[in-house]
Amino acid sequence: MRSEKTAIGITASADTPGVTENAIRAVIIDSTRGIRRLDNARSAPASLKAVESSRTVLDWVLHSLSSCGVNHITYVGGYHIQKVIQRYPNLDYRFQGNWQREGELAGLLLALPADQSECLVIRASTICVPEALQRLVGAAQGASAGYYTNGSEQSFAGLVALPAAQVAEALASARNVIERDPGADLEQWLSAMESEGLPLQSVSLDTLAAPLYDPIATARTVFGGKGRTLEQVAPLIQSAVVLKQVRFSVADWSSAPAPIIAKIQQTFGTTHVVVRSSAHAEDGLDESGAGRFKSVLDVPVGHKDRLSAGVNEVVSSYTTNGRAEHGMDEVLVQRHVGNLAASGVLLTRDMETGAPYYVLNIDRSSGRSDAVTSGAEASLDTLYVSRTPDFAQLAPDVQACVTLARELEELTHLDALDIEFGIDRSGLVYLFQVRPIPRRARKFQLADDDLTAELDRVREFLDTHISPHPTLAGETTVLGTMADWNPAEMIGTAPRPLALSLYQRLIGNRAWATARAIIGYQDVRPEPLIISLGGRPYVDVRASLNSFLPGGLDDQTAEVWVNYCLGMLHDDPRLHDKIEFDVAITCLTFDFDHHKQRMHSAGLSD
Repeated sequence: MRSEKTAIGITASADTPGVTENAIRAVIIDSTRGIRRLDNARSAPASLKAVESSRTVLDWVLHSLSSCGVNHITYVGGYHIQKVIQRYPNLDYRFQGNWQREGELAGLLLALPADQSECLVIRASTICVPEALQRLVGAAQGASAGYYTNGSEQSFAGLVALPAAQVAEALASARNVIERDPGADLEQWLSAMESEGLPLQSVSLDTLAAPLYDPIATARTVFGGKGRTLEQVAPLIQSAVVLKQVRFSVADWSSAPAPIIAKIQQTFGTTHVVVRSSAHAEDGLDESGAGRFKSVLDVPVGHKDRLSAGVNEVVSSYTTNGRAEHGMDEVLVQRHVGNLAASGVLLTRDMETGAPYYVLNIDRSSGRSDAVTSGAEASLDTLYVSRTPDFAQLAPDVQACVTLARELEELTHLDALDIEFGIDRSGLVYLFQVRPIPRRARKFQLADDDLTAELDRVREFLDTHISPHPTLAGETTVLGTMADWNPAEMIGTAPRPLALSLYQRLIGNRAWATARAIIGYQDVRPEPLIISLGGRPYVDVRASLNSFLPGGLDDQTAEVWVNYCLGMLHDDPRLHDKIEFDVAITCLTFDFDHHKQRMHSAGLSD
């Protein structure tokens, strides 16, 4: 784990008001089945859910507790609890042997301390950030329960804070609920405390906590603006460095810039920094402001005027095009990294179609960190990488990018991410930015599994189709959209199913070959001319070339000539729409001497 991190404002520590080291106990309750797989070795408790490799929901919770100075943590579980114990041996454990009949409240009674100290109760399937715990513990007198917005409703986020003075009453209430319903959950407990008149307040934890089964709420928790997002993934990311940062609100800058300048200088010394935008509108799930606001590179920390000007330039960009300032607009400052071996943007899905490919736009020449995002003049490569690539076939920098993308997908529980990165000359990867790719209405949407299955069918078909054919000349074939009965012009490269099926039925299956056989060309029936790969039409060029041979031509001559023509197309794909004139020889013409030279080149005798 490699990270650099400093923040102004919400960074939690042991002396955070209301959060004092060792004064608060935490109880993590995992009283459900969790992840059940046919392979028992892959089954896991809810706290390990959705991240099967390096990072788990429990990592997020433990990081938040540690950031708030909470060190006494009790974990209550039953289903595969041994896997949690193996991974986190330093927690205090309570085994709930009868978890299938008992509910969360029974687990809570196993763990709440007898000394009635202040307590945080956390559902194991809840992901949260430090500010969520600070807000709960810092609430007014009485117990507090965290809620988040679920559509138009408020839903329980899975977190409860109990002051020491209320623990005894809360335990008594829990026992009463269990007597009526042994399998009661935390929601029933909260309802009972309210009905009994115990002090209980609802605290909004929007963007600070969410149940893992709600991917939208989880994403809003993970992506709380550029600066906070980087802070939250920094302690967990292993495949990249998150640079140390100073983060502050626009309001704080407007009211008191001097302390912020001093903090930046204290943090970064005499180096150069990047002043980055972190506007509220940049990282939404519904729309993105990526590239809309300013970032200023290579600002000398020791030059107060230039540093102040850089911040002001970023802040001013927030109100361009009539946009009003937002209370959550921030600015973040990081160390400037120059002379990079590579930098760019990696999308974990195709932006337009949502197709499951890693789309990498990479600059390997300018040395800048913003060549792709700023539109600066640079030599850019665009690569599409399968979700299951052969790593040995990928360049080292591409391998590093895909590794980073996979880890971020696991950490955020999202598979549609926009990632900005840099790679230095030693191969060290820097994570500059991660945001969700905004949802958008797409004309076509295909489930990932359906796409994978269709590609497997296409691959299986091609493995057979490109092999030598029992009745056609040519060792293999070439497919195209511009040859012969040109489907690209006739029905388009992505026709509707009805158009494609009619085109095949009326022309591509038999009629095309029947007409040529009647006038003396080779009869290739019943071979089709137009084939469909995943709904896209292609001309089988081997069949086309065979259909332009004179009827009755001997097999050996046909084989030599068709192989030569296929080689021409392989070497120069521009000939696909010129087959009848520049590749095949369909009739005796006045320029036959020119074609005769090509036939000699192919290996044919006079």
